[in-house]
Amino acid sequence: MINEDDFDAILDEAGGEDSEHVDFDVMLGKTLITFRLLQMPGDEYNDLTATNPPRMGSRVDSGTGFNAHAASKKIAANYIRRVLRDGTVRELSEEQWQRALAKFKGRDLEMLATVFWGVNYYTPNERVKAAKKALLSEDSSGKNSDSPASSELPTAD
Repeated sequence: MINEDDFDAILDEAGGEDSEHVDFDVMLGKTLITFRLLQMPGDEYNDLTATNPPRMGSRVDSGTGFNAHAASKKIAANYIRRVLRDGTVRELSEEQWQRALAKFKGRDLEMLATVFWGVNYYTPNERVKAAKKALLSEDSSGKNSDSPASSELPTAD
């Protein structure tokens, strides 16, 4: 574990981790295809969510705060991979990704929107919540009496 006073080491470790990803399956014609959506840099995710405001009256959009269906259709191909049955991962061209998207059914677009939000918001938020819980557990056992109290460690609940 890195010493929390060594901020440069924390930044170095954060920059070196593999990108989070989520795999999802789609039927294209008669073929089952596994796509992999990679986590996006925060600024790109925020740009997509900010430029796709929630639809009026949409209960789906009110849960995320943006139109995840419209935003997910604008994901660039450099965040999408195709996973072959043997586990080989292949990049897609922008043209291939757009052609695949055009063939997605409603269920497929729903899956894409869900994993887009999940890998970029839900999973990172759950990691923060788990880290807070671990810190609180250490505090209550007396192992780390100098860590901040739970009220000082915000997350989106």
